[in-house]
Amino acid sequence: MKETILNPLLILVALLFGNTTAYADVVKGRVVDAETKEPLPEAQLKFDHIDEGWTWAYFKTDSLGCFSINAEGRNKVTAAMLGYYSKTKTFLAFSDSRKDTLDLGDIELTMSPQMLKMVEVKGRARRFTVKGDTIVFHPEAFHLQEGARLDELIRQLPGVQVDENGKLSWNGKPIRITMGGQRLLGNDDIVGQLPAEAVQDIKAYNKQSTFSERTGKDDGTEDMVLDLTIKPGFLDRWYGDVTASAQSPQHYEGMLVMNRLSKTDPVLVFANANNTGVGHERNMRDWTIFMNGGRGYGIEQGLSSGYQHNWPKKMGTHDLENSYDVTGGLIHHDDWKTSNQITENYFPNTAATRSTSENYQRNHRLKPRINIGIDWSPDTLNTFYMTAGVNYSKTRSHSRQTVEEEEMQAGTSTYAPTLSQLTSQHDEGHQTNLWSRGGWEHFVKDGSFGINYYIRFRENKTESWTTRTITSNTASISSSQLNQFYTSPSKTFQTFGELFFNRWLTKNWRMKASYRLDYTRDHSDCDFLTDGLVDEANSYQDHHTTLIHDFNISQTINLKALQLMPNVSARWMRESQDYQRGQLDTAAVRHSFQIDPSLRANWKISKTIGLNVNYSFKTKMPELLNTLAYRDLTNPLYIVEGNPLLKDTHTHDASLSYNMVLSKSQTSFNFTMSYRSSDREHISALSYDPTTAVYVSRTENVKGSQAWSVRLNLDQALGDFFRLQNDLNISTEQRYGYLTLLPTQTERTLNQQSCFHPKEKITLSFDRNWLKTSVFAEIDANRQRYDASPEQNTTLWNNRFGIKGEVTVGNFVFNTDLTESTRRGYNVQSMNKDLLLWNGSVSWKILKNKAKLGLEFEDILNNEDGFRADQTAYQKTTSWSDFRHHYVGVSFTYHLDAKKKD
Repeated sequence: MKETILNPLLILVALLFGNTTAYADVVKGRVVDAETKEPLPEAQLKFDHIDEGWTWAYFKTDSLGCFSINAEGRNKVTAAMLGYYSKTKTFLAFSDSRKDTLDLGDIELTMSPQMLKMVEVKGRARRFTVKGDTIVFHPEAFHLQEGARLDELIRQLPGVQVDENGKLSWNGKPIRITMGGQRLLGNDDIVGQLPAEAVQDIKAYNKQSTFSERTGKDDGTEDMVLDLTIKPGFLDRWYGDVTASAQSPQHYEGMLVMNRLSKTDPVLVFANANNTGVGHERNMRDWTIFMNGGRGYGIEQGLSSGYQHNWPKKMGTHDLENSYDVTGGLIHHDDWKTSNQITENYFPNTAATRSTSENYQRNHRLKPRINIGIDWSPDTLNTFYMTAGVNYSKTRSHSRQTVEEEEMQAGTSTYAPTLSQLTSQHDEGHQTNLWSRGGWEHFVKDGSFGINYYIRFRENKTESWTTRTITSNTASISSSQLNQFYTSPSKTFQTFGELFFNRWLTKNWRMKASYRLDYTRDHSDCDFLTDGLVDEANSYQDHHTTLIHDFNISQTINLKALQLMPNVSARWMRESQDYQRGQLDTAAVRHSFQIDPSLRANWKISKTIGLNVNYSFKTKMPELLNTLAYRDLTNPLYIVEGNPLLKDTHTHDASLSYNMVLSKSQTSFNFTMSYRSSDREHISALSYDPTTAVYVSRTENVKGSQAWSVRLNLDQALGDFFRLQNDLNISTEQRYGYLTLLPTQTERTLNQQSCFHPKEKITLSFDRNWLKTSVFAEIDANRQRYDASPEQNTTLWNNRFGIKGEVTVGNFVFNTDLTESTRRGYNVQSMNKDLLLWNGSVSWKILKNKAKLGLEFEDILNNEDGFRADQTAYQKTTSWSDFRHHYVGVSFTYHLDAKKKD
């Protein structure tokens, strides 16, 4: 309490009757904004005795809008604040104990119209405020078009990043979307359909695990969420979009997405038909969008629907979440693409061979599926969960690949053609998947114990027809043609069972012990024919069984603001493989024992400032098949063989992360530093015979790698309308590879690759009323040096500079983005150029803003080329493929949004 003025008469009464046996209640409450539910510090409070009719106290709320005072008898309290309507509450306070407390709850003050006008004139609300350990984002502080969807709002939140797959993170930590603390229908899917106006606020916080909630102690489980608070009147309503679009020259898409937003009975309905190459898979617990590997074209027709029923209940102080859901769907998808690749393999002190390939692929897939799930807490002592699913897919594919092989002429830098290979392949197959996962947890005093299980069965069968035509350009290599056919049935059975015991041994020390038994059995056959005859060298039978005993002990040690979480896992594994291929008939058994420790430490410097430290040690074993002396001759020009001398790889990972959120300056800051080192890494080592033009690939161990990285991310509000975002990444790495081995060499040449990779992106945005614009600059340099092949040294530059703008004029919204992209340092000269990329669109809101017509222009200047490149210590690759760009599209979208209930 900031200030208290007691009526002199009240002081006199207290002096005269201070020794009586009557006691007053402790009366407490909070004053908040009626719309945002944010606390109102410094709000004026006046307490009046109703019976006597006189005022006995004045004071103000504290920084959290709270108050507390002793009171007796019939009273009323009046809360007031400049710019708000005052509000009065009455209460009765009679008690015979000093310990009784009367909670008046929240006193909600409504902002006056005059104050609303002042806010509208003076500027926008704060983007976020801090309440304890929770960051509260205010949607009204962000400029959104009328009818904007929730995903548009989330992408603007300070500290939120969205990766290329649409996954959300906040200050580098993965997050998920919840509503009122409960799992959201379709997880993150609904953010694209829910109107932003339905959201009152969004809270970012670390959601407690069920174990922490039941025991009342923080076990250190990190589950970052963005929790939606839905405005009254927007629940139990249908939301969604109906979209129809056409794009030049002959592309179309029609989509229906409907979600019933409800805390008890959400529903999902989805249908899609397009030939734009975009694929969708949706259910109640997951959502996937894919674009044929990012390139190419495709046709899809799909539909899915789901229902979820929630029946949360409260027992004492615990909120019990109960739900079940079911989803069914059917997808028919065809896609096709043509891709190209240039590969250079390093010989000692020179790039000795080069291959240029063109690959055409067409795939067909039909996939029905059904998924179910249930989460059940019958009481505060028990929780159950179970998910299960079945899906069936029928596939058909055709591919055609042309490869041109070249060799560098001795003493020159020119290439001469060696041979070409044309491969045509047709596959047909089907796959059936059945799976289930579940568990039970029983809570006891300061702890819990339980079980988890997983079971999966997969059956697959593929038939393949391949024709290989090899045309030689040299006298030492003969031309040939091979007709190959194989059928490959396989079955996989996988299961595990886990027992665990989790308990707080002392007030600040938790220990969890678990034992897990994993069992996997794989069986696959391949009957291979070459030119109509049985090909024993490529036919095989493979039976692989794995049995794993895994013991794990994890701890949480709470030392006030510091939290330590050490963990150690001990694993004993037995693998057996019965493998028959050609003359090879071996039954291999491998036993292994490994211990993998880790440590996580969290230091809460303040409620909005934290420091996290992580360390882990992991052992990676090579696949047992790769340790057998087998040879795969399927492709006669590229032979793959095993290596019985392969050893394990050990990796150390360490990271430090500092997070800071400052409400007063509207700043979000993250600093992360990480380090990784490993030994005996696994790489593909190549051998090449110039007399036959045949490559042999073999997995080898090399010296381990080391890598450092530092990241600085700043999101800063500059007044009401400007925003500065800065993302700096600096990484350095040292790794190794073997240069291609020639028949004249007895030892492989080790090549060290050292990389220094700084990347900086800075964005300045302006957002006010009808204008929304931003400018950005991104500098991306990758300096690569090689000790055994210095002629491959280069510095790769990928810089981008651009401007984006959005202008609203009445019911019209104009968007444009212009980006200058520069590339330098690549071995394929067509990549080293400047690209000016320009996109634009205009939309017209019609039908009382329930619908919009859109016109979009993609890659107006027709400059985008889609090149990609990668460089290692033994190989360079450059690839590109056909994809849709440089088109004009027109769309119609109708928002099926229910109006707010009165």
